[in-house]
Amino acid sequence: MEFKRIICILAYVLTLLLTDFVYADQTLDKDHCTTKDVSNQLGEVRDQGNIGWCYANVAADLLTFRYQDRLNGQQASAGYVAITFNQYTKTKPNEDAGLISPAAVFSQLNGICPQSFQDTALKDSPFKTIRDQINALVSLKETYDQRKKERLEFSRFQELEMYRSSKSYINLLSDDDLRDVLEHSSVRTFPRKLVERLCKPYMIKVKFDLQIRPQLGFIEGVKDFLPSLLKNMKFTPAPVLGRADLVEDIHEQLGKDNFVAFSYWTRIFYDPNSERYKKSGMHASGIVGRKWNDKQKVCEFKLRNSWGKNCSSYTNPELKGKCDPQTGYIMVPDYIIQRTITDVSYYKKKKE
Repeated sequence: MEFKRIICILAYVLTLLLTDFVYADQTLDKDHCTTKDVSNQLGEVRDQGNIGWCYANVAADLLTFRYQDRLNGQQASAGYVAITFNQYTKTKPNEDAGLISPAAVFSQLNGICPQSFQDTALKDSPFKTIRDQINALVSLKETYDQRKKERLEFSRFQELEMYRSSKSYINLLSDDDLRDVLEHSSVRTFPRKLVERLCKPYMIKVKFDLQIRPQLGFIEGVKDFLPSLLKNMKFTPAPVLGRADLVEDIHEQLGKDNFVAFSYWTRIFYDPNSERYKKSGMHASGIVGRKWNDKQKVCEFKLRNSWGKNCSSYTNPELKGKCDPQTGYIMVPDYIIQRTITDVSYYKKKKE
């Protein structure tokens, strides 16, 4: 009997971990749902465009919030966070998927490039989207390597001429400087090393801060990236069970006027009868505040997504009228977040 009981418990735990277990709708009550809002410390809502760097956008928000004094009110570049993460994790420069906490940690180690630099670089580039820009840089490096293999002189070739004939930031580098970056990089590392060289006058170096709340899945993988640094580190792991615990964690941090990043399934945004609901996937966003909705008797989170100011994606009838097209923020009842939340990340507030 004891053996059967253990098997039942293990089966139950596995069910909680592997299925979309939905708790009964519940919310923080009116007395405890005090109004909080730290959105003015993060700048405008971001737009990740045509590349799946939601994790990098929210990690950049974490850095913006944590180092706002060092950034002098500027946002951290989400693009630089992503290509830094991809280099450290040895993935493709334009890889979509990533993890919030390690992305923030790697940027602490490497430096923070301001978002204003990224915006200007894209505006003056012949490639207007981040994905196209990264792909073009990869092509530039591949062509250079091929020409070198064929023992051709460094001269203007099609991929380089595309930049040289434009107002691209690459033109801030001479042929000799550009060749130096090309020589000392691989296809995988070239985009980050090039951006690092160009952003160097604006790069913000910060003190490494270990006071970050890691997300689920962070501890296992990160040991392969930074074994020497992690040797004596102590992390508080996220709860393995209990989406309600994660939502409670968000409320606790909001009570401290803190910004919280979290991961979840995007199906909470869509009409349950739609194809987008069926094809929804993992996503990352931030929570910047909360308020009590007296009409619906529910505590709502102020969700900061990285889809710009367009509200048309939020087709879930429960969210009707809750997205502000002027700002892009959407008010989401905390029990809806609880349905698919998988983890939270935040910088722990310093004790006064």
